[in-house]
Amino acid sequence: MNNKNLLNLGLLKIRNFFKSDLEESRESKLLTDTPITTANEDLLRRTAFAKRIALLLSSSRSHEGQVFAIRGSWGAGKTSFKNLVVEHLNGIETAPNWLDFNPWQWSDSSQIIRALFQEIANKLGSPYSAPASNRAKNLRKYGDILTGSGRIIQKNGQNVESVSQWVAIAASFGAIASLGLDIPQAKSLTMFATFIAAIAFLSGKLLSWFGRDRWDKPIHEIRDDLEESLRSIDKPLVIFIDDIDRLEADEIRSLIRNVKANANLPNITFVLLYQPQVVESALENIAGVSGRDFLEKIVQISFDLPAISPEQVQRIFTAELSSIADSYATEKNGFENIRWGNCLINCILPHIKNLRDARRLLASFSIHIPVHEGPRAFEANIIDALTIETLRVFDPKLHQAIYDNRNLFLQEKRFRGDGQDQRDKDKLEEVISLSRIDKEIVIDTFKELFPPLRSIIDNHGFGEGFYAIWIKEKRVCTTRFFDRYFELQNKEGSITESDFVEFLDASARKTDLEDYCQKIESRGLLSSLAERMDESVSQLPVTAAANIIPQMFMIGEKLIGNRVEDPFNSPWISAWRATSWYFNRIDKADRKQLFTESLKEADALAVPAILISLDYDSREKGSEREYLFEDENLIEMTVAWVDKIELIAQNPDALLAKPNLIQLLYRWRSFSGSLEAPKKWLDQAVKKDSTLVSIILSFLSRGTSQGWGDRVAKVTKSFNRDTISLFFDINSLSRRIEKIELSNLSPDESDAIKILRGHIEKWEKGESTE
Repeated sequence: MNNKNLLNLGLLKIRNFFKSDLEESRESKLLTDTPITTANEDLLRRTAFAKRIALLLSSSRSHEGQVFAIRGSWGAGKTSFKNLVVEHLNGIETAPNWLDFNPWQWSDSSQIIRALFQEIANKLGSPYSAPASNRAKNLRKYGDILTGSGRIIQKNGQNVESVSQWVAIAASFGAIASLGLDIPQAKSLTMFATFIAAIAFLSGKLLSWFGRDRWDKPIHEIRDDLEESLRSIDKPLVIFIDDIDRLEADEIRSLIRNVKANANLPNITFVLLYQPQVVESALENIAGVSGRDFLEKIVQISFDLPAISPEQVQRIFTAELSSIADSYATEKNGFENIRWGNCLINCILPHIKNLRDARRLLASFSIHIPVHEGPRAFEANIIDALTIETLRVFDPKLHQAIYDNRNLFLQEKRFRGDGQDQRDKDKLEEVISLSRIDKEIVIDTFKELFPPLRSIIDNHGFGEGFYAIWIKEKRVCTTRFFDRYFELQNKEGSITESDFVEFLDASARKTDLEDYCQKIESRGLLSSLAERMDESVSQLPVTAAANIIPQMFMIGEKLIGNRVEDPFNSPWISAWRATSWYFNRIDKADRKQLFTESLKEADALAVPAILISLDYDSREKGSEREYLFEDENLIEMTVAWVDKIELIAQNPDALLAKPNLIQLLYRWRSFSGSLEAPKKWLDQAVKKDSTLVSIILSFLSRGTSQGWGDRVAKVTKSFNRDTISLFFDINSLSRRIEKIELSNLSPDESDAIKILRGHIEKWEKGESTE
């Protein structure tokens, strides 16, 4: 596969689009949704149209003023187009002056209008020219009159004067109250209040003076002076007013009204940029006409941005996507050309309506996709990651609903005939209804991302072998990788994909693999490693079996007794099941030797015992399951296991340290065909009370029980009479444990002795302890 291309699909064929000196600039513009500023960045080929409008603005001379409009839908690139027009204006010798005004920067209608005339004044004024300075002054006055800002200041001044009067009255009462009294505090407070009243009075007068109408002429005469001044300017002024459609409806109305009222100011051309639907809606029913009709009375010429074909947007999107995701589009990261084409066309592109959509998604990709990159491997499936991220950006409710309903989307905890299909179908319909996009697109997306869902969508089932493939491809439809796509990190206590790749690499060398397993154990991740081996047996190299099998034996040994919520799918089960499946991949002629050599090398008995027992059980039951080992080899392996446990039993403490001691004693009896050897070892070991207590603790069974409506399960502890009587004489054992001093024991040991005493008492009475 050629990693230079993400896709090779005719119309959407990706080419190396950004390979010029401006590559970095273009990428920055596209990914940050920043408008372009030069023709070199124009991917939509609008430069020629922008040039024509620039020439029109340059040749237009109107003593009555003009209003033009540049219209386009949301995200169509109005600001970018305006920048292209400005670029051409700057290159025309006879071009007018221009001003870029963005009303969105101001907080209310009055501020917007006042700021507009302030900026016009700044543009047309000059401290070195008396006419220009006077023109700027008149523009500022005119803006103050339109917004009533002087009246506001004057009113505030009057308010301050009123406050000063009340403070003065309070000061007078204080002065009167202190007459004839030697009260220093009262005099001081009176003087302070008098001072404050004086300051407030002067401040009020000053504000009132600033807020007064400081011109003698009425507004129409000021307007006449302003028009005369504007007719004398050397160059007309073009005022671009952008982002009008981002304003509140009342702000839009105020702005358009003021443009209408001042549309005939000489040598002033307003160029309004907006989305028609938004502005027309805000102007609806003004002066008894529709918003469109109202605008037509104001705007002399409207320019609609050239349409952008879906193919153009898709071409730009896929080209830039290639530059972002090219290095991740590899087979080991789950990239496959046909599936990518299906996801791109059916699941991603339907969300992208314009360049703004493309930029939003590309910006998100550029941030989130590298988050999945680990030290040794990409932690997700690149196709799933891109598709899931598309949902997060454009359909956040649907994205959240998938995460909240993982059992539905992964079809976890389901079994044939459980009767939950209709319930899941109803829930799926509820989730689909949250989406903003067409139902068929949502269903196609679900089919691509979550194949298990197809069992309830279109009754399409998948065999067990597919799960191993999905694990290998790091798909979102697996329990191992699902959370990764939503939390952007691995679950706590779980090995990463990089960890597993390191395991596979280390398996080629015995010492490297031993060091790696020790490191994983020190991080508390042995359980996760066992589960990953169980899920990914097909990825374990057979050529490294002599290195891997001893470690599998050891990992299983260390995971015995790990308590988990699901006893039928524990790390211990994963460990021995992965070992069994791994042996199935090895040539039968090599299995016995690998087994016996690994048994000698590893200080482990549990997993080897399981493998032997599975083969014996299959033979006894006439199972159709293929035997792991040949008959004659199985006998030799059994003898080797018995030799191993007898060797370990020579050191009583070593066998006592095994977490599954009771199971080993049973296996010892079964594999040797007699209870003599394990019983002899046990009789010798329990001569010490401390050893007896330790072994009794090993015989204790733990479980849980939960009543109807209970939120928390009750822990139960018990002993099995048959097991105890098999290895002990119950009467002798009863006498021994009665003499044990409980105060010398740990809480767990003391608890076990108490329970056994109670059980033996019931057994002697013929009562059940179940």
